[in-house]
Amino acid sequence: LELGSTATEYVPFCATNIKIATTAYNSARFSPVVTELNDTIATIRDVVTNTINQTKAIADLQATKQTRPNENCPAGKKCLLVEDNDGTPHWYEIIENAYGLPSGYTALEYIENTDSQYINTGITVNSGTTVIATFQGTDDDRGAVFGYDQDYTGTMMQCYNGKWRVNNTTTDLPCTTKATVDITWTDDTSGRHVSTATINGITVPTYTNSRTYRTLMLFQGNGWDNANNYWTGGKIYSLNITQNNTLVRNFVPARNSSGVIGMYDTVSGRFFTNAGTGTFVDGPEI
Repeated sequence: LELGSTATEYVPFCATNIKIATTAYNSARFSPVVTELNDTIATIRDVVTNTINQTKAIADLQATKQTRPNENCPAGKKCLLVEDNDGTPHWYEIIENAYGLPSGYTALEYIENTDSQYINTGITVNSGTTVIATFQGTDDDRGAVFGYDQDYTGTMMQCYNGKWRVNNTTTDLPCTTKATVDITWTDDTSGRHVSTATINGITVPTYTNSRTYRTLMLFQGNGWDNANNYWTGGKIYSLNITQNNTLVRNFVPARNSSGVIGMYDTVSGRFFTNAGTGTFVDGPEI
């Protein structure tokens, strides 16, 4: 591919779970380099040293508003042109709304709890429920990232004595470690609930409990259908829930046009906001 030619053989790369995937067309190499938004911003800072131009280019990219179609931009795509200090063009393909958020909602990197905020997912855990979530503690305070009971034994993901705890197993991972958990509950022949899980790809021992299945809460456990065990120092980046292999919740941290912070569910089309006191802290826009 040469600058000025038509990208007839260009094969787009779709980055999943990223609102803006970007392809940098670097004239020095004549080849597309697929990056995430933050990496692309770093590339802009590398090629554009003029502070005013750099700031404008980054703002344009983040806003995804100023797009300049050109023969160097793949057909049907939107691109942002950034020129370095020597006038060398760098093209950034902009793929908008990969998160599927409607107009009026802005995707955030995460939402953060600092007090007694929580979200009621409206989903009752049952046999065949799987939760996949990514989160990170801002400190080592004990609390539930999510849960369906007040007891930590197999019913919640928790920061416990400074370490992540899942399936009644305290891991070696500090709560300030960004982590992804994949946990599934199934019933055994006696009707007890068996939790199987991995955290950051590491399998933890299964745990069997006889707690009552309840509604799953975020940023807290669910103690007899009441707020319990708040996680007051943590961020949730993403969380989805499947039941019997059907996606029932796909939560995207978001802020609406009124400035309210919460989780937008792309499955139901509902915006889930704080059911407790105070307000969530919004992470950076993505």
